[in-house]
Amino acid sequence: MPSKEFEALTRAHRPWSRMLWAMVAVVGLIAIGIGLVEVREPGTVDHLLGQSSEQTAAVTGFEEVPWCGRNHRDRYTIAWEQDGLARTGQIRVCGEPWTIGDQVRIWATSAGEPSTSSPLAMRVASGSLVIGLVLATTMFWRSRRRVRRAAAAVLDSTWQPRTFSTTGRPGEPNFRFLSPDPPRNRSRDWQRIIFRADSDVRTDANVPGTLFIDEVRGGRLRGLSLHTTDDGARVWRWHG
Repeated sequence: MPSKEFEALTRAHRPWSRMLWAMVAVVGLIAIGIGLVEVREPGTVDHLLGQSSEQTAAVTGFEEVPWCGRNHRDRYTIAWEQDGLARTGQIRVCGEPWTIGDQVRIWATSAGEPSTSSPLAMRVASGSLVIGLVLATTMFWRSRRRVRRAAAAVLDSTWQPRTFSTTGRPGEPNFRFLSPDPPRNRSRDWQRIIFRADSDVRTDANVPGTLFIDEVRGGRLRGLSLHTTDDGARVWRWHG
């Protein structure tokens, strides 16, 4: 095997490694974002973790702003009783027609940080995000492991692929399998290239060739493949 081919197969798993590191970076950015929100709005993390309870509070004072925006909201002073203790706090909202003496529903943490928003939607969104991150990380890790295992089989000469005679070049309109029961052949099946060594000789587009593939499952190509043509071209690909 040429040295460049050997090196390409040795590094074949690296795109998935980069994806895993990207997931680590995403988790880090999310953690930083949550930390910044907690600094700006204390109690957010406690609400997110379910450490707040629903309470009824009374409006004891308010301060209106000329116009409402992200950083300009009406300020309401509220009072409530929690765990046998009288508590007071402030909330910032826009568009609420509250006046002194009104009873409002809040969610308060054990430290007395109030919020007018139910934590349910936040928890559902956060749970969905965590599930998505776990599933994506698992998928990238499993793909990386499969690529490394398949490449190792080639490098240590234990690879036992299936073979198909072909005509043309994969991904081009005239590519065909010369088989009575051919696998699926769509352009997107040939997009993930690990290594390509094109021929120096221009040949007919219908050049004969051979495809070596890990497996065909459900009519679809799976795993590592090598396509060679009679003009000397060699292309390694990965089929998820």
